[in-house]
Amino acid sequence: MEDLAKHIEPANESAQKLASILYQLSGAMSTGRQLPSMPEPARPYELWRTLQKYDPQILDARHVPELGYSTYAVVEVLSGVIACKTNELVRSIEQLVGVTTFDVDDVEEVSE
Repeated sequence: MEDLAKHIEPANESAQKLASILYQLSGAMSTGRQLPSMPEPARPYELWRTLQKYDPQILDARHVPELGYSTYAVVEVLSGVIACKTNELVRSIEQLVGVTTFDVDDVEEVSE
């Protein structure tokens, strides 16, 4: 269980990205201003990738009765659900308020 907690700790970066996205969505909804273009969609943490280094068969059913496996399973499932629902929310709010783009290619040169 302690090993699992050690590997969940790097998920803080994912949580910070998610908090940033939610903050931007909240600001857009409360002010009606367009969203800045989002750099990338929210992604699940995918703890299984880290754990596969220690046990390539981590997803095998024989691990189900082991201590901590239910915690692992809940983290994996909830991470995916949160990322999916956040991306749906982003798309919905983008449709409501629009998206501001800062593409350099879209700027026209002014002739003197």
